Amino acid sequence: MKLYEISGELSNLLSCRDAEAAINEGVYSDDWDTKIDAIQMDMSDKAISCAHYYINESAMADALKQQADKLLDRARTHAKNADWIKGYMARCVPQGKKIENDTCVIGWRKSVSVEILNPALLDDKYIDVRTERVPIKAAIKEAIKAGEVVCGAALVEKNNITIK
Repeated sequence: MKLYEISGELSNLLSCRDAEAAINEGVYSDDWDTKIDAIQMDMSDKAISCAHYYINESAMADALKQQADKLLDRARTHAKNADWIKGYMARCVPQGKKIENDTCVIGWRKSVSVEILNPALLDDKYIDVRTERVPIKAAIKEAIKAGEVVCGAALVEKNNITIK
């Protein structure tokens, strides 16, 4: 998907970078900034071309994410269908019966699993306690803006480039 065409030497260089990523499973070498800097062209033209590349790549990423979501939904549907038909067969095929042909085998096997009847009655040695401390950044930001001193946190002003 290309919304903008990027022409010339920069286009060729970015194509080589894309090819490198394809070959190296998304890993790039560290010298691409230097390679782009070495291209002799007006800074404004170079910046516009880089912005077009950014917009193209962002659009492609969004399109791929949408497609991945659709595929994930389809996978969930098929997994539910598989679980349903497996449950149906478990209800219909008598325990101990084995049915087979050239493509599949349907049978039964024994297994043992633990069923927790009352977790409160379990000894502590059988309990895994998990605690996670996660900062609530929105609350911290509000507190600092309101004049409160929050030890271990600070507001940092940044300049973020925008490309539209």
